[in-house]
Amino acid sequence: LDFQESLWSSPTIDLLYFFGCTGTITQKFRDDIVAGAYLMRLSETMRKIGCSTLPPNIEQLKASMYQRRVYLTYEALASEPRGLMRDHGIDITRKGEMETSYWNHPALKLMIESVLPLLDAKGYLD
Repeated sequence: LDFQESLWSSPTIDLLYFFGCTGTITQKFRDDIVAGAYLMRLSETMRKIGCSTLPPNIEQLKASMYQRRVYLTYEALASEPRGLMRDHGIDITRKGEMETSYWNHPALKLMIESVLPLLDAKGYLD
């Protein structure tokens, strides 16, 4: 059930990584719709494999997402920027590749400026 982490943990971690790493958080941060679809698929899968644990309800799933919000925040503000720079042909691991911080790149500034208000509105930066 986990596609990001090889650990036994909450299914919400998958969702949080998904929201943080898709690169579309600024345009499609409709977590209610995606969380509902994910929960439906999770419940179906748990039933099919005969899981004795009951799946969470939508309120429990949202509360768990908020409790583990650090995963989305890290993914959106640390991992995704590295991917964005790679997409722009910048290797941030190569010494001397950038004379200035990659945080000054216009595309990255635009992404961060659009993501921060969304995360703040959800209370994820508290």
